[in-house]
Amino acid sequence: MGRSASYAMDGRTMRTWKEVMHVKKARVLGLSFLLAAAVAVPMTAPTLALAEDNDAALGAQPVSDVQPVAAGLIEVNGVEYGTLEDALAAVPADQPATVKLLGDVTIPDGMKLTIATDVTVVLNGRTLKSLDSGDRPIYVKASGSIAIDGTAAGSAVVIDNPTSYGLLEAEMGADITVKGGTYTGDTNNGCLFRVIAADNVASKVLLEGLTVETNGAVFNNKGTVLSSSKLELAVIGGTYTSSTAQTKIFYTDTMNRDAVIFEGVTATCTNGQPVIEIAGSDATFRDCNFAVNGVNANNYSDTAIFVGYMGKATIESGTYTSKGHGAYIGTSGGEIEVTGGGTVQGDKGSIQADADGETYANAESIVTIKGGTIEGNLGGVTHGKATSAFIVTGGDIAGEFVLKENGTGGDASASVSGGTFNKPVPEDMLAPDCVMGEPDENGNYTVHKHEWATDLSFDETGHWYSCTKCDAKDSVASHEAAVELVGVEDASCGKEGYTGDKVCKDCGYVLEKGQVVPATGKHAADEWTANTTDHWHVCTVCSKPYDIGAHQFGEWTIVKEATATESGTREHICTVCGKVVSETIPAEGVVAGPGSGSEGQAAKGDVQASKVGSQIAKTNDASMTILVGVVIVAIVAVGLIAFALLKRRNQR
Repeated sequence: MGRSASYAMDGRTMRTWKEVMHVKKARVLGLSFLLAAAVAVPMTAPTLALAEDNDAALGAQPVSDVQPVAAGLIEVNGVEYGTLEDALAAVPADQPATVKLLGDVTIPDGMKLTIATDVTVVLNGRTLKSLDSGDRPIYVKASGSIAIDGTAAGSAVVIDNPTSYGLLEAEMGADITVKGGTYTGDTNNGCLFRVIAADNVASKVLLEGLTVETNGAVFNNKGTVLSSSKLELAVIGGTYTSSTAQTKIFYTDTMNRDAVIFEGVTATCTNGQPVIEIAGSDATFRDCNFAVNGVNANNYSDTAIFVGYMGKATIESGTYTSKGHGAYIGTSGGEIEVTGGGTVQGDKGSIQADADGETYANAESIVTIKGGTIEGNLGGVTHGKATSAFIVTGGDIAGEFVLKENGTGGDASASVSGGTFNKPVPEDMLAPDCVMGEPDENGNYTVHKHEWATDLSFDETGHWYSCTKCDAKDSVASHEAAVELVGVEDASCGKEGYTGDKVCKDCGYVLEKGQVVPATGKHAADEWTANTTDHWHVCTVCSKPYDIGAHQFGEWTIVKEATATESGTREHICTVCGKVVSETIPAEGVVAGPGSGSEGQAAKGDVQASKVGSQIAKTNDASMTILVGVVIVAIVAVGLIAFALLKRRNQR
């Protein structure tokens, strides 16, 4: 079949091979023209905007118009540029970009870098210096995000202007990630990193492994009311040192109990300001070392961890010390919870909980201590109608409770149900059902809540429930109200009896042992009682059976001989009780029916005749079988002969 033949496909007739090849060539040529036309169309993209004096835009240029500069200072998406302006102009505004320093770069005073896309800045072991005098040089819009990678050795950021506000500011909605690097300079007017408050948006901030030396703050969020926003702050590792006398190293202020995590962080403040202030957020501290080495006249500030309105600090582990207070709840109320092996220490007091009900309606300051080491007094102060409460269930506490109620309607209290104290706990501060034991060899007092055993303890006087932690007794009662006899047994002719023990049925204590009652005597009986298998005596005194045993029969004795037509009888006797058991001996003859001896003989003849007839029938059956076999063999032989003759005929 030739290639020019047609084939049916999809209800149509395929064109000839030459026609198909002609069509394919035409389609390839058409596609080539289309591609050529597409390549000829120029492509442009907006770039990251720069501003001078905070508002003058440099303008966006098409990427295709930005020419790389040979002398490499900054690399943008793999292309080198010789100036900061050229590099930033090449950053696409709507696409992710990676900016890598190839040398030390200085951001001049008045230059503002506005980021509206996802930008990663790789310090690459170089120094980024800011000369900004009155603002932060980097501004991240809500549509963008920034990641600063300073993990390479030698990576540094320097704020080189005493009136600078810091390095970076971001709108709520943008994410900030900063890893590694050394950050130094003046941030006394602000902080290194700041997030601007806004509603209905969320931001994540991660600071990991930074080394910071500054006279100001490191992070805060601007605004005190973020009713519908969400801020997540995580500070992982790193060392932070501040000499500021005006603000905290870290500051969070939200309204949604947002998540704040500090883990493995070392932070030191040398001028008496708090390491961190928390408001409206849930902050967790793990394995951190916070220290306030300076002294501040303001008690509210002189603390390692300060908790403000609706804030909560959970201390899981680490050390938190201050020349003032280790932790402090401000007058607006908040929470502090020490859960594990952390240490909180303050020269003025370990933990202070203030609450001002006159300024903040029904303010509540709650401190819960479940473990850890607390060094210093625990202070609670209320003003007006407010609550300041300590709830202690564990921990080692070197200090005492100092509670004050300034004004009417306040409640400064402590409830202690556990823990070890170096000073006695006032009885009115012990929680219900809790006690303070005697001091140990080190002079420490242990407070615990009774834990009653489930089983009663007892002695000869009574019974009670014992505390598993001390010698206290509960529900003490006498045995006499619950006495019962146990183990009572009546005596019989051959068995002793027992009067029974007097036992407390509540606890099992035996108040009095019972006595043995002698047997009434040996059993007596006149004669044996028996059935067909066993024999026994019945006691005439107690009417109970005894001497129960199986019959022991002797030899059989023929009482009546059996004949050919009549059965006989035999019997044997138990050698112990004399029980006689008899049985019938069958007749010797075979009887076909009723009749005398002659009838019996006739019956025997009939049986014999029947046997002979049966033998004849068997012989006849065998003969018939042989005859049938012979006939079958003959038929088969005739068939074979006929077949052979037919075959021979056909061969002829």
